[in-house]
Amino acid sequence: MTWSLERQAIVDALNTIAGVTAVGVMPDVPHAGAAWPVWTGTDMSRGKLARPISRHYTAVLLLPAGYHAETVDQADGLDEQLIYALSKVGLVDGMTVPTSVQFENQGNMPGIQCPVTLTIV
Repeated sequence: MTWSLERQAIVDALNTIAGVTAVGVMPDVPHAGAAWPVWTGTDMSRGKLARPISRHYTAVLLLPAGYHAETVDQADGLDEQLIYALSKVGLVDGMTVPTSVQFENQGNMPGIQCPVTLTIV
């Protein structure tokens, strides 16, 4: 699996969640339901010649900004859907966490992050 295929696998998994529009990189125009993977590192802890190689990503999912109650309503249950979708393509490392994503010239939006590791054989 190449990096682009890994990223696409995460995008495809995110797109199985109702109301989510996933793309390969952070969108230029933020909107609730936008999601994308962020590469966070590669692990070759077993040595240079050994396999497997693990690539670590964080999936980011934006929530509605503005009215706090709407943000909380949408977030409830999305964490479980996010973990379930990502677990089909890799190992979900830990838990989902709330985040705030800054967009250049457009302010911040609330979101959810979820780490996932894909193993390359």
